[in-house]
Amino acid sequence: MGNKKSLRIALWVHSGAFQLKATLNSISAALDELSGTPVQICVFLNRFCQITPRILKTWSQAHKIIYYSDAHLRSKIVNKTIKSTAEDFLFLLSSDDLISKNWLKLAILNSAKAKTNNEILHSDQIYFWGKSKSFYRNPHQSDISLNRLLWRNFWTGPVFLSRTLFLKCPISKISAGFSDPWWTWSCDLISRGGTHRPIAETYSFQHSDSQDAKTFLIEPELRVGQPSVLFNKKSIVQEKSKMKRVVLRKSSEEKRTLQNILDWGQTGAGDYRFEKIDNLYGTFKQINFPADESKMSELFFSIKAQIGDAVDYLIVMHQLRRGGSELAALHHINALRKIRPRCRIVILTTALADQDWSERFPKDVQILNFGRIAGQFLDRPQQRQLMLQLFTHVKPKVLHVIYAWNAWDILRDAGAAIRNHTKIYVSLYCLDYDQSGRVTSYAHTHLPHCAHHIDLIFSDNKPFVKHLHDQLGIQNSKVTFLPTSVVPRELLPDNNSSSKKTFRVLWASRICWQKNIQLVFDLARILKDFEFHMYGEISENFENLYEQLHSLPNLKYFGTFDGFESLPYQQYDVYLHTSRWDGTPNILLEAGQKGLPIITSAVGGIPDLINDKTGYLANTRSDYLKHLISVFSRPEAAHKKSQALQKLIQARHSEAAYLCNLREAIT
Repeated sequence: MGNKKSLRIALWVHSGAFQLKATLNSISAALDELSGTPVQICVFLNRFCQITPRILKTWSQAHKIIYYSDAHLRSKIVNKTIKSTAEDFLFLLSSDDLISKNWLKLAILNSAKAKTNNEILHSDQIYFWGKSKSFYRNPHQSDISLNRLLWRNFWTGPVFLSRTLFLKCPISKISAGFSDPWWTWSCDLISRGGTHRPIAETYSFQHSDSQDAKTFLIEPELRVGQPSVLFNKKSIVQEKSKMKRVVLRKSSEEKRTLQNILDWGQTGAGDYRFEKIDNLYGTFKQINFPADESKMSELFFSIKAQIGDAVDYLIVMHQLRRGGSELAALHHINALRKIRPRCRIVILTTALADQDWSERFPKDVQILNFGRIAGQFLDRPQQRQLMLQLFTHVKPKVLHVIYAWNAWDILRDAGAAIRNHTKIYVSLYCLDYDQSGRVTSYAHTHLPHCAHHIDLIFSDNKPFVKHLHDQLGIQNSKVTFLPTSVVPRELLPDNNSSSKKTFRVLWASRICWQKNIQLVFDLARILKDFEFHMYGEISENFENLYEQLHSLPNLKYFGTFDGFESLPYQQYDVYLHTSRWDGTPNILLEAGQKGLPIITSAVGGIPDLINDKTGYLANTRSDYLKHLISVFSRPEAAHKKSQALQKLIQARHSEAAYLCNLREAIT
């Protein structure tokens, strides 16, 4: 008994308590059959959740668990977890999509019988640590393929790195290229480190530049053991003049690529040598486990029965919680009910979370939480397959996709199957970026591959409409400019104007990286005589900002809010908007309608609403400071701008204008 080798599992919990519980249940089903086999599980939480410690404590009564959690410094969790593995190569089990118990159970049993820790068990991740003998995969898995490497999108190309390389370069601000150090090493460390493609003698480096949000791959072909010039600051200095001369003779994309190398090389992230990786094509044995077809069939008939027949308008969106796209969907549906009173509307949501806004939608609109129903039993590829079956069997007259990853995947991969019997509409408002500056918008990742299947693209701002045409080549006839409507409200009097002694700035939005929260802190530190009042929900990964929100005497955080009407807006002198990117934020329409002067970033569709006549546009911190002082010192000029904005909103963003624009587009 004492000689039995311990089964050692490193468990990376990516998506919170629900995924953790489902994954542990799947592991437990396998361990029940491993009589007498010692099991050690190293857990670290990539997303902090108050429920997860309780789940782990309950589960650890039956199995030994080493538990790491730090809500504020995730880099520590990653480093501890990697170092805790005894093997030279890490056996990493990612729980992001491990909900399909069937294949996972068989994979763990097979690994235990083989008496090795050098096994890879993955569902929807592509970061492999180890020289594994077997590659376990779900039969419906389409994201991982050893013979299909999409090198311009590292999410779909397998990556192989040794634990030794990680230990040389643990997660830190430097190794993450001075990007977000809490983004996983798979994005920051590996993509900025040495992305090995599983081809003999081939070495590649993948570089992401935050300024223009483009991803580049430098091909390849560095000799074994040779330091990469990209990681050698001294080499870059020596080569800089020569590379500048080369830039002049290159194409525009090559120029940008080489210049990015020069710029990024100034960080001097260390000198790490690439390691040789043998050809893995011949050494891997793929083991496919059968999916639980009976469960998928059961879910299909259950959901189809709830949806029923004769669906006129099927809307697929991520969730029904407070947000710009959700509010746009609500306006769209309310207008649609007026244009076609008898049309039957069904909403499918794909998130696992509860749908807080479901009661705001008309009662005759049916809402089904597809993510909660299917997510308990199916992994991502299976969910896509189930959703496609529903689309092709229900055959709605119109399918409208609004920010739902699985629906967009279906349009990209199987749009023709839907197009035969259904009109396809999508809503897109702006480009989205991750914290490394990479474009993550469906407009770039999916739309170019399925635009020919789409009938209408709705967008709320002209700059993005222009981008779709000029940069992506989308036909103007497919794109409809549909300005968001704002419901007219009675203005409340300022009951506290006589007692107000300080200049108050209102900021209300989600507290996340997109909204550039650090800028608000900087402004509050400089303008100490101004009061900055912040409202909004703190997004995941930003819980560590809670202390900062209470660290400045002139900055006050009041928690979440339920719409602009719930805010004491009449107590404020100006509304501040600091987003890094956006479409046409509804919060600006509501603040402008109330007569508040607006200072905002000049991004996305905002300049289509705010200009020198209707408000204040800012590109730098100095611009924000200048405009705040201007509103404070010249309130009459600020009031004149806010009146002009009110007139613009009344003319272009009224319910009547929205109704007219939508009717013209769909008829």
